Amino acid sequence: MSSVESSVISLEEIEERLEQLPLLPSVMFELMRSDPDSDTFFDDMVRLAKTDPPLASLIIGYANSAACMGSTSVDSIEAALARVGSNTILQLLMAISVARVFVPAKDEQRNIWRHSLEVAQIALFMARTAYFSTVKPETAYMAGLLHDLGRFVMLQVAPDVLKDTDVRGWGAAEELISAEQSVLGFTHTVVGQMACKKMHLPALISNIVRYHHHPEVVRHPKVHKELRDLLIIIQFADALSFYLAANPGWSAEPEAVLKQQIESTVVSHAWGGVRLPLVELVHALPMIYAECDNACDLLGIRR
Repeated sequence: MSSVESSVISLEEIEERLEQLPLLPSVMFELMRSDPDSDTFFDDMVRLAKTDPPLASLIIGYANSAACMGSTSVDSIEAALARVGSNTILQLLMAISVARVFVPAKDEQRNIWRHSLEVAQIALFMARTAYFSTVKPETAYMAGLLHDLGRFVMLQVAPDVLKDTDVRGWGAAEELISAEQSVLGFTHTVVGQMACKKMHLPALISNIVRYHHHPEVVRHPKVHKELRDLLIIIQFADALSFYLAANPGWSAEPEAVLKQQIESTVVSHAWGGVRLPLVELVHALPMIYAECDNACDLLGIRR
């Protein structure tokens, strides 16, 4: 476990420094409201991409990359969308929009970005199954990207406080939370909720940011079903990302063994015996991680 810098900062100081952060770009809020089932979705994605030429160039470059394996090159947003698919472009637009505010320039930032992309990809898979029909896949992906918003903020406004903390170096999420509470007197979840308010993010995302380390909240009587399901998805994806990072040989395990390990190590009893698509998930994990690698390449993030 990495040591945490002894410098101490108060929540009041963090709140003041939040004013220095840029807001998420307006395109982000359009993406949150988008509906992949809409007849206009393809055209909406083309329009959003074309409003930002550098962004459009990135998307075209991705469509021509080895990840997409096209036999011929494309040179327009329309062709790039047709090759890659609107849903994938939606995810890339979300990731790029957030990355422009929280630029992954340092090792600790790249590590948190890698973790967040893993959580987003796992959450996306979970939301696309029949087990969580109340959660829109794009909402799950966005929640996964932003669940550690407080960590991003801390590394932006108070880097000396957490500069030695590497999210992939912790054995479990509980260890990170315990260390933050012990050293700082508060956790990144509280900071993240403050940032959500400053950035005018939806209440659903704000609640995920605040309570993704609190499995007991899932069964609170005032928690509505969409929030409950999304909390389970993000808490599971977060814990699974930590588990897989701590067990780099997971891909060599037989699927039945890996499923059993995830079931006994990652699934929380606090969720009340909720059914999860573990068989499907374990089978899809190599594909999920390949998608994460592709996103990391686009954002210039390396393991």
